[in-house]
Amino acid sequence: MKWRAIRKRLMPVAFLAALALLATRTCASESASAQIQFAVGDAPVTELRADLYRGESDEGLGYFESKLVQDGIAGTWSLTADPGTYRLAIEARTPHAVERIERTVQIRDRAVITVDLERDLL
Repeated sequence: MKWRAIRKRLMPVAFLAALALLATRTCASESASAQIQFAVGDAPVTELRADLYRGESDEGLGYFESKLVQDGIAGTWSLTADPGTYRLAIEARTPHAVERIERTVQIRDRAVITVDLERDLL
């Protein structure tokens, strides 16, 4: 009799715990970790900022800033987001101007995306 009462109380708790574990693992597997490199080549970039947007939404999801250019790369942004199409609004400063550039990128797990900005900055 005691076993039946204990089982009646524990089974719903065990079921909810298993359901929570399954939901956590499913949600975690839907996100993608990616890296975005900003290639500026020989352009004299002194500062770069990139804002990330999902599709045509105006709600920013994150941003990246860099003031260091090495070997033609103005930085690498490591990010985690849902897989899909995103828009980058990039602002690159040179000694002579501020250039605003938009690019579309496809985020998928373990992707390394190079955004070539050199043609827009020279």
